[in-house]
Amino acid sequence: MTRRVVLPLTLSFVALATLAVAGVATGLIGWPPGGRFETIYAFDRFARELPQRWGSAETGGDYIIRGGEGRVDVDGSVGTMHLPKPGSTKLAMLGDVEALDVDVRVRIAWDKWPVAGRQFAYIEVRAQEDLAYRPKLVLAPNGSVEVSAGRVVDGGEAELGSTVTVAGLEQGAGEYIWLRARVVGTNPTQIMVRAWADGSPEPVDWPYTVTDATEALQVPGAIGIRAYLGLQAGNAPATVSFDDLLITRAEPLESTDGQASIVRNRAHTNAVGWLRST
Repeated sequence: MTRRVVLPLTLSFVALATLAVAGVATGLIGWPPGGRFETIYAFDRFARELPQRWGSAETGGDYIIRGGEGRVDVDGSVGTMHLPKPGSTKLAMLGDVEALDVDVRVRIAWDKWPVAGRQFAYIEVRAQEDLAYRPKLVLAPNGSVEVSAGRVVDGGEAELGSTVTVAGLEQGAGEYIWLRARVVGTNPTQIMVRAWADGSPEPVDWPYTVTDATEALQVPGAIGIRAYLGLQAGNAPATVSFDDLLITRAEPLESTDGQASIVRNRAHTNAVGWLRST
C-alpha cells in the first residue's frame, strides 16, 4: 500500500491563534519557549455523522478500517467501535500518516465495565503489515485501570515490561479516560504511557516507561487506534468510543531549564483545548 505522508506548514504561535479564531485547521501548534513548535500529523474531533465507517480525519486522511466482526460508526461527536463477542477487535488506521517519533493522545470510554476478563484500547504506532508498537489502556474487572505496551512481530504480540495500575484512577462505564503515549528514538526506542480521568489535570509523571530495540520497528510506520474485547470478557457485546485524537511529532523531554516536560504538557493540553473549542 502506498501511503502519503502529511507535510504540515510552519506557522508562528500568533499566526496559529489567528487561524484558530477564524476556524481554520492548521498543521502546527506553537509552544514556548524559544519559538519551537509541535508538528501535528493528525487530529480528529469526529464532528460528522457516518454509519459503518469513520470517513476522513480533520487532518491525517482517510481511516482504513480492519478487523473481524463488529462495526464502526461516527455519531457526530465520537467515533465508535462495536465489538459483538469476546475476542472481537477493530482497528482504524490513518491512511495519510507515516511517522517515527510520535506523541499520541485520545479520549476513550467503554459503555460497559468488564465483569470478567479485560477490555483493551490501543494506540498503534510504527505499524507495518504485521509489525507495530501498541501502547494500551486496559480495564480490569476489579475496577482498576492499567497501562502497558506490546510489541507486534509477525502478527504476534509480546508484552514489553510490566503492566502498571494507574493509582487513583477510578472511572465507570461511559466515563472518559485520556490515554497518551510517546514513542521516541531508535536503538532503543523509548515508549512512555500514562492515563488520567477526563476533566482532571494531566499528570506530569509517566508511570509506564520501557525501551525496545527490535530491528524491524526502528523505522517510521503508520498510526491508528484499536479496540479489543478479551477472550474471557463476560459482558459482550460492548462499544468503545474515541474522541479528540491528536498526533504530534514527539520531541525530547529534556531541556536546560528542567521545565520541558511541564511546558510540553501545557502545549498538548492547550492544543486539545483549542481542538475541542473550534
